[in-house]
Amino acid sequence: MFDKRSGHRAFEDTVSMLSAISIVALFVPIIQVSWILSRGGKRGITRHITIFILAMAGSLCRQTHQYGTAGGTLQINIKPMELFRRFDASCLYAFLLLYVSNILEFMQRTILRSGGYGAGGRHRSSTRDWFSYNDPSRLEEMFDTRSDHKGFDDAVSMLSALSLFALFVPIFQVSWILSRGGKRGITRHTTIFILAMAGGLCELLSSLMMTGTRSMASFLSRDFELNDWGLSDNEDSDNGDGMGWKVLELSYMMNRGLTTWVNAFEWVCLSGIFTILFYDIIVLAKRQKESENEIRFTTAWAILGCNIGQLGWLEFISDILRTKNWRLFSKVSHVISIINLWLLLPTWLLMLGMKLPKMKESLENRRVNREDEALLAGDNALAATSTAVLS
Repeated sequence: MFDKRSGHRAFEDTVSMLSAISIVALFVPIIQVSWILSRGGKRGITRHITIFILAMAGSLCRQTHQYGTAGGTLQINIKPMELFRRFDASCLYAFLLLYVSNILEFMQRTILRSGGYGAGGRHRSSTRDWFSYNDPSRLEEMFDTRSDHKGFDDAVSMLSALSLFALFVPIFQVSWILSRGGKRGITRHTTIFILAMAGGLCELLSSLMMTGTRSMASFLSRDFELNDWGLSDNEDSDNGDGMGWKVLELSYMMNRGLTTWVNAFEWVCLSGIFTILFYDIIVLAKRQKESENEIRFTTAWAILGCNIGQLGWLEFISDILRTKNWRLFSKVSHVISIINLWLLLPTWLLMLGMKLPKMKESLENRRVNREDEALLAGDNALAATSTAVLS
């Protein structure tokens, strides 16, 4: 019976992981429904926060159950705490931050940016274009909505930056292990460190710039006269010329444009990091004579990372080409982002989390063995010297 289980372990583990991913995907529309019913976080806060917590708890319980099942095929009577010790904590934190950030950003894009609900909970007509720049009343409504959700937008931006920094922690550990503790491939792994810091700082600066832009736009829309600048010849107009709202919207778009290249550059950094890791694991492994029993990063994991890097390049290109056709390339960028951030990158983190503790233990054992060999060589040299003196 156990021989059969061992023979089908890879298939059963794949089924378990797909089951866990399907549960996580199920909670996405549930959280969207909760957000809509709460009128964008304005009604029934306690109930809908409870729904979010229960969804996250259910997702984690399901994934923990699948990991326990996968571990049970290798060792029976495994303790729960031992299971968590086998999974790297930094990968777990990065995985959780990444998914929470993705869920909140998905809400931001699909609900807030689509104009599902406006200030005061008034439902907007679907027959009117949300980006109608020639209608001052429409622009005023847009800035009212942005002001109402400014705190949520700021939280999403900062959480996105934190999730990226959390992702770089296990990447640094992988780089350190592959460099044999800083003794091999110094140039490549120094490049990984530089790219990681550059990508993290770009995301952080972009988040801070947009936080300042949203705060100033909210202040201007609330305390400045933007309806009538005396530029209209139509004296019968009740709303004035509305020139202030048009200028504010153009300024807001200009400030968003400042962060376009900054946001896009983080994908260039990630692409470079995953490409270097792929080269180090796949290409250089063919040149080295390693023992069959030595623990190493798998080829499938390296190829998955390479695919993430290549899709990162495509997202960088689509982000830059938004100025040519905003709607088309925004959709392309969002699709690539969903594939990378919702599917490939979490899978990459899960595979790394199960492998990284073993790799760190292997590196530590190799260091201890070298120290023991050095001590033994020193003892042998001392014994030889003593024998020579006595003789």
